[in-house]
Amino acid sequence: MEKRKLELLLFYLIYIKAISEVLKYSRNLTLEQLKLLNEIIIYNETHERGVYIEDLIKTMHMSKRNIRYYLEHLYHLNWIIKVRDDADQRRLLILPTDLYHKKLDILFIEVEEVIKLKYFSPNLKHHHSLKLSYVIIIYSALNQVEQIAQQFNLTLDELFVLGKLIYYHDTISLKSVCDFSHHCLIGIPNTINHLSQKGYITKCRNNKDERLVNIKIVESRTYETETLFIQCYNKLQMEMKINDLI
Repeated sequence: MEKRKLELLLFYLIYIKAISEVLKYSRNLTLEQLKLLNEIIIYNETHERGVYIEDLIKTMHMSKRNIRYYLEHLYHLNWIIKVRDDADQRRLLILPTDLYHKKLDILFIEVEEVIKLKYFSPNLKHHHSLKLSYVIIIYSALNQVEQIAQQFNLTLDELFVLGKLIYYHDTISLKSVCDFSHHCLIGIPNTINHLSQKGYITKCRNNKDERLVNIKIVESRTYETETLFIQCYNKLQMEMKINDLI
């Protein structure tokens, strides 16, 4: 697999994880909640009216319970409003608040600043200005990637670390692998242990210094692993192309 393709996939894996962490701890929001907000905004812009909860339940791949919980959360954070339908007072319409554009601009400016300061260098490669639609497209694409990874018994964190090992294409020290954590976004020790238990990597002592532990991909699984990353990259590219991101 070409290094530039692998690099792009790995970038988005860690980038969306960073966005998720910042949203969670600074704004008490999740990407699933923003995905629902994005659907409400799109519906409002398309139809020039609010959307029924029942319609959200039909279109979103979420449980009814989660949708209702997320709506309450967005309502209390002043992202959405609820109004009675003039045609049927028993039904509620969900709309974004009047200030949602400004709130989103402020939100993503703050998220972007924290990400660059805490997790990445200021000169971030593959970077787009953060917008809600962009983030949701990448997030949804990575959900598709996650389904592929699950077929290989891998989580996205394990996929990321395995990809880093492929990228450097050789035996690498455990200390160097720990540098992949992006300031603890990835729990490296647990991820390494899981990859070892699943038979993807092996740990061995350094020949020159037995105090050091080296990590390498199990040779018999090299082809399978490269096939996995080709599938994941192709899925990411397909989703981005469908949504005009490339």
